[in-house]
Amino acid sequence: MKKKNVKNSSPINGYVKPGFEKVKNEFVKNFDERGELGAACSIYLKGEKIVDLWGGVKDHQTNELWEEDTIVTVFSSTKGFSALAVAIAHSKGYFDFDDKVSTYWKEFGQNGKENITIRQLLNHQAGLSTIKDLPIYKISDFDTSNIIGELEKRSPYGNQVQDMATIVGRLAGL
Repeated sequence: MKKKNVKNSSPINGYVKPGFEKVKNEFVKNFDERGELGAACSIYLKGEKIVDLWGGVKDHQTNELWEEDTIVTVFSSTKGFSALAVAIAHSKGYFDFDDKVSTYWKEFGQNGKENITIRQLLNHQAGLSTIKDLPIYKISDFDTSNIIGELEKRSPYGNQVQDMATIVGRLAGL
């Protein structure tokens, strides 16, 4: 939904190569029409940086400006890469979306998960654990070798969202 009358006078810095001005226009719209507070966008094409934009504030309480090298937390960054890897593998015929996950990940096929298909897994319909339900108490617990064993033992419960990075990564053999 488009926000109206937001008009944000946030400074926008950086550059776009000729021919990519539409990217800058949309970036500016994020501030002027969509209420963005601060952001950056960098795009490479064939190894060349063609877009490098940043603007707004990095702290809305202090109004400290976003800088070229502002560090931010990024959430769900693995989903796109996981989806791309799965799409490429599927297009090469490595699996069918209706194959059982246990065909490729034997340990997964236990405790009621024997018939879960790749399609169900990718559509968040497998009823598996969210990350908040896993035994994670310190940063080293994020090691996928710890989490995978827990997912293999779990029974599905309802139609719950699962952590895609961990599950799809394991399915892809990562």
